[in-house]
Amino acid sequence: MSEAPVKFEARLPLDLIRIEEKPLRTLMTDAGMEELRASIREHGVLVPISVVTAGEAFRLVAGLRRVIICRSLGMASIPALIGEMTESEISWARFAENRIREEVSPLDEGLYVVEWLNREGVTQAEIAAALDVSEGWVSQRVGILRWPEDVQESLGRRAISFGVARELAGIGDTGRRKHFLRFAELGGCSVRQAAEWRRQAARAAALAGEVGGAEPEAERGGGEIGEREGCFICEREIGLGGGRYLMVCEGCLARMQASIDRRMEGN
Repeated sequence: MSEAPVKFEARLPLDLIRIEEKPLRTLMTDAGMEELRASIREHGVLVPISVVTAGEAFRLVAGLRRVIICRSLGMASIPALIGEMTESEISWARFAENRIREEVSPLDEGLYVVEWLNREGVTQAEIAAALDVSEGWVSQRVGILRWPEDVQESLGRRAISFGVARELAGIGDTGRRKHFLRFAELGGCSVRQAAEWRRQAARAAALAGEVGGAEPEAERGGGEIGEREGCFICEREIGLGGGRYLMVCEGCLARMQASIDRRMEGN
């Protein structure tokens, strides 16, 4: 996509700048805003915002957080690059600026890409070329919106990584998925561990099918188990001699407890 020509740079009155967009991120962290606020208070706006003319006013293209902070600080004007752009170029510029300068979650990216596909009728290949990413990246972001809502919500809050979310999204049993999702949020989780959980759920589903479609464990509420089983979290084999369905080895239990203790100390 070609760059829009810049006409000139100037300081513009903040009251002439029209904000039409909402933040791309579902979360606009206080820490990020406060860091930028402190920088602007001390050094001023170092990177000009981008705008296009709209009669006697200006439409904001990129720099939403800078405008919000400058207004909150009572500043009268802000440096700006005034350019000429089509509606399509404005849309791309806003998304690109948010991706580069803010911590955009994969869920936000997926929502934007799907919205752009529906609105503009472009292909995934064209989006990949415009954003300088692979077609696989675009396909992955589109796929997020087909994931279970609980996984989407956790990913949107950045409670889990994209790789972990992708593995957990493949667990069809709602009860098992929610259990694993909770453990991933509480104690942290690697992609490798999430993949193990997914395989564990697949084995359980296959076993249930072999014995006549037994109802999922989450719906049965637990029960007696065999002589040996695997840890619910890391799947290390545990000697049992009787117990319940939800089992955790000592190492995983200690890590979970430590994570809970840290959270309690922070409250």
